[in-house]
Amino acid sequence: MTRLSRDQLDVDTLLTLWRGRWDIENRLFWVRDVDFKEDLSRIRSGTACTTMSVFRNTGIPLLRALKVPELTAAIREHAVKLNVLGQRLNFVNNA
Repeated sequence: MTRLSRDQLDVDTLLTLWRGRWDIENRLFWVRDVDFKEDLSRIRSGTACTTMSVFRNTGIPLLRALKVPELTAAIREHAVKLNVLGQRLNFVNNA
């Protein structure tokens, strides 16, 4: 978890490192598991798993950058209404 020696590491530093690690885990992997239902995915062959992971890992920060109010709802909406995603990304004219 760290390369710090016992002499350099105190409880506060260890807790800060530990919390930082779980913050990263929760911001990415929890969203992938819960919102994208990645654990239930039946994609198993070739490079499809890696490709879908890249899409998910790109989509999460993209939706956060777009400041969508609810990540899960936005994922579901964009899955069935690609024009909404296109409008949010300015790929589609709103007219």
